Amino acid sequence: MTKSELAGQIVARTGLSPEDAAAVVDALFAVETGIIAREIAGGGAVELGDFGSFEPHVRHGRGYRRGGAALEDLLEGPPPAPVFRAGAGWRDAGPRMRGGRKPPRGTGSTGPRRGGFGGAPGDHGGAP
Repeated sequence: MTKSELAGQIVARTGLSPEDAAAVVDALFAVETGIIAREIAGGGAVELGDFGSFEPHVRHGRGYRRGGAALEDLLEGPPPAPVFRAGAGWRDAGPRMRGGRKPPRGTGSTGPRRGGFGGAPGDHGGAP
């Protein structure tokens, strides 16, 4: 779904004008000025109940030397990056949303076993 499709869904469900719906989407999701982006940049998190949460992921900086400067003076890190963690509602509904449950592991319904060529279980391709 694109940003304009999301705004269209907001128009259909709420009766807002297309301009107002686009403004709502921008207010939430704009990269530099959006509510979520500003909260993450400030080190906070946005928690949306069972839907999930956006949290800052702090990446460690790299040290390097430039000229005669001390290594400790040049430790720099990128700004926090947003990470989305699905809430309980998404985790519980996940398989149902995909049209059914996944097959149990090891049932053979997902293709040949790792390293094998599709032989019988326990058959590792050795000499008879």
